[in-house]
Amino acid sequence: MNKPTKTAVELEALIRAEMGRLRPMPYGTMVSVHPDAGTWRVVIVRGGSDDDDDVFDIIHLVARRLRTEFDLEG
Repeated sequence: MNKPTKTAVELEALIRAEMGRLRPMPYGTMVSVHPDAGTWRVVIVRGGSDDDDDVFDIIHLVARRLRTEFDLEG
C-alpha cells in the first residue's frame, strides 16, 4: 500500500507544527526536506547555541515518524 505524498514544503510545515506542540525551536533554526534514495531526509540549520542538541534529536524523531506516514512528492 502506498503512503500519501506531501511536498517538501508541506513536510517542513508538519515538522514545525509538531515541534510547536512539543518544544520551541531555537530562534533562527531552519528545517528543510530533501529527497534521499527513495525516501526523504530532514536537514537542520542551527539558529541557536550548541546547547540545543536535544531539540535537534526531537526534530529527527518527528521526521522519522512522519517518514512512516508520508512519501515525498515528486
